[in-house]
Amino acid sequence: MNSDGSVKDCLTCATCHDGYGLHPPCGSRIPYPPHPDCIACPAGKFSDKLDSAPCHSCQRCAEHEIVTARCTNQSDTICSGTCEAGYFYSKEDSSHSCKKCSHCCSDGKDEEIPDCANQGFEASKQHCHPRPDRDCNPGSAISPTSQKTGTEASTNGSSITGVVIGSVIGGIVLIVAVVIALCLWCRRKKAMEVLDTQQSVKVEEGNGNASYTCTCKCHFVCMHAYICNVL
Repeated sequence: MNSDGSVKDCLTCATCHDGYGLHPPCGSRIPYPPHPDCIACPAGKFSDKLDSAPCHSCQRCAEHEIVTARCTNQSDTICSGTCEAGYFYSKEDSSHSCKKCSHCCSDGKDEEIPDCANQGFEASKQHCHPRPDRDCNPGSAISPTSQKTGTEASTNGSSITGVVIGSVIGGIVLIVAVVIALCLWCRRKKAMEVLDTQQSVKVEEGNGNASYTCTCKCHFVCMHAYICNVL
């Protein structure tokens, strides 16, 4: 008997068959009168033996890993430890995962994967471990080139900028030259036109008996061709 009048008693936990789990879990504090019960394991959980434990969560296989047996309410998932075609099983850093067989870069830094070679990818040189420094897969954004240093990238950027600036200046100079040539051509054309300037001159015939007033039509080069009107 507790000080508040409640009763504290330890009960023997019930046991449940395969596919069932104890609820509430053994060791829980429950109100009086107690009603622990064995309930069927829901989807995603299982119990594979007669005990007083609750249902356990099903194991999840790695992405692209081949599943040998799926989870039921009486058995856990069985993962094969092998991957689908085009992938290999990796246990790096205690993490089990399936990684894609990658194309080799053939620069002496590749890690060849036997599982990928055994799948027939050696002929196409797609039997290497993915690399963090290079992507040598055909069609990739940076394949098959290596990472450039900051100095190389800066130099290439400066060269491209210089080419663009030079092209712009050259275009401007060409446009100015064309405009000047057009202006000179227009001025020459106007000068070639017949001017309305007239010059009156007195012309006497050889016998001195007649005189004329003549008009000089001056062209770009003034030719002394007179059109004469008899006075």
